[in-house]
Amino acid sequence: MAVYTKHPVSAPPAAPVREKTGHLLLRAWCVFVLFLAVTGAAWVDAVGATIASLIAVAAGAVSIGLWFAVRPYIEWRRLPVFPIAYVLWAGLCLIWSTSLAASAVSWVLLVVTMVQAVFVASVLTWRELVRAVSSALKWAIGLSLVFELAVAIFVQEPLMPGFIAPSRTGQAWSEGALFTGGRIQGIFGDSNLLAVMALIAIVVFAIRIANGAPRVELGIWIALSAFLLVRAQSGTAYVAAAAVAVVLITVLLMRRAKRPGERTGYYIGFVVVALAGAAAVWIWHDAIFTAFERASDNVWVDVSSRFGVTGAILLTLSYLVFVWRAWFFAVDRPRWDLRADRPYSSLTLLPTLLGVVLLVQGIAQSGALLLWGWMFLVMFAFKVIQAPHIGFGPAEQSIAIERGELHPSG
Repeated sequence: MAVYTKHPVSAPPAAPVREKTGHLLLRAWCVFVLFLAVTGAAWVDAVGATIASLIAVAAGAVSIGLWFAVRPYIEWRRLPVFPIAYVLWAGLCLIWSTSLAASAVSWVLLVVTMVQAVFVASVLTWRELVRAVSSALKWAIGLSLVFELAVAIFVQEPLMPGFIAPSRTGQAWSEGALFTGGRIQGIFGDSNLLAVMALIAIVVFAIRIANGAPRVELGIWIALSAFLLVRAQSGTAYVAAAAVAVVLITVLLMRRAKRPGERTGYYIGFVVVALAGAAAVWIWHDAIFTAFERASDNVWVDVSSRFGVTGAILLTLSYLVFVWRAWFFAVDRPRWDLRADRPYSSLTLLPTLLGVVLLVQGIAQSGALLLWGWMFLVMFAFKVIQAPHIGFGPAEQSIAIERGELHPSG
């Protein structure tokens, strides 16, 4: 008579692999780093430029220490060359700077921002990176709304930087116009910057919804971001939103192309629309960008005045290479072997759409590619180079294995 064992051949059931506390803390630190980058202007208004700079440098030192502790996988032969060259050239320009102290501080912050960008991109997978950007923007949007509510309810008059008494000798941190119908600035102290961040937040939240994230929660955040975008009344943000819509439609059409040569027609149409839009912006620049905000030099004029033509060329090449790689990262189907039917990921849309926002903002004002925009440009440029396929490759899988998201056998 056969005897059946009571012990199955398969492995006994076990609890799923859970992420360690250290990894959770690392994620939280990355969210803080991103929040620090996007709200740099708020820190200056709150505690002053000196303390804000010290906080940024201290955060960079912490990230360097964590970098050596975590030791993420990096292909050192595949680095964003032109951003590195731009930073080195900016440092060389300190030699003939007329205001050495201020220029040195600006250069140190530029280096720290670049280090932070590479750090965050190297220790997070693509999915984690987008989620971290989403969390940082939630904090920025939420605090902006709470800040405007507090000023409108409790202060009931313009609030100056440093939480000092109202005065008309300088630009107010917040006008307290939430209930009066005027423009609001949020924690950024700048209506245009608030609007651009709200636009980026809408893009990020929508991409996360398309990727399967909770719709109700992110839908509420999209509504709040749209409210701030409208109340900021920024002509620059409206132009950027229109450009994002055009590029998004073009990318989706590119993805649907199946016949040989079908993309060529889309490319021709996109180039025509892009040239027409660029011509309109160039001709009616003042009318478009100063309808709601003060006129200011664009980023390339500012860079040329600081670092000469060479600096402007290096920055332009940094942006063009980033846009080129981000474009094909979005429109090409993921493929690393003979299989050619893998589905597209909505996460690949973010670098391209963000590049559009950076371009429009850079044309309108000088702060985009020098502050928070520099963080985004370097971070996503580095990530696209290191991990050209979401969830595949050593730069993605080594981190996921360490955090229990992917078993080594998978």
